[in-house]
Amino acid sequence: MEKIKKIISKIPIHNKKLLIIGAAVLCIVIISTVLVIVQNIQNRQAKNNDQQAQSTEKKPYFASLGFVDTELIVSSQNTQSAYVLIDVGANSLESVSFSIDYDPNAITEVHLAQELDNSSALSNSLTVSENFTDREKGISTISFTLKEGAFEQNGSGKIAKFSFKTSPGFKGGTKIELTNIKIGSKELSATEEFLPQTNNLVVKRQ
Repeated sequence: MEKIKKIISKIPIHNKKLLIIGAAVLCIVIISTVLVIVQNIQNRQAKNNDQQAQSTEKKPYFASLGFVDTELIVSSQNTQSAYVLIDVGANSLESVSFSIDYDPNAITEVHLAQELDNSSALSNSLTVSENFTDREKGISTISFTLKEGAFEQNGSGKIAKFSFKTSPGFKGGTKIELTNIKIGSKELSATEEFLPQTNNLVVKRQ
């Protein structure tokens, strides 16, 4: 340090000023360069994040799964039935699952089963892989997969029948909902998916 001080002390005043100005300019250049590098890194990260977000967005395909009738008027406690129809248009179907939610205080003795539609190759290509009902919570779930040796079919057809009775004290109306709908197809890639439209069934006492 003493040697550096001696060297600086021997530098003329005007040269010292130039040295200080040069050092300041150098600092400004270094800081500007660092800021540019940081900005470039941030821009690159933002671009990568945008690309990742775009790659995770899935292309939607048409499909619908809903009740054939959306309103049912009941006048007695006889067994009622509601049919569920699926339509995947020109796309093919490998699997489908869904739940039916209902009010267990209004709807009783429920039974959800496969419905074979004689006019639909799609309906007849499926078999039940899972089927259970929680009567306390008021939810029935059913899943379908392709029958052994069957090919994926497109189009539409009835695939399920929901049978039930209304409770003795049922008055007014209640809603039966289709939920947890999942539709699969081998034709769709990892960036494509079915976004099914659906509806609900309203049951009213006459």
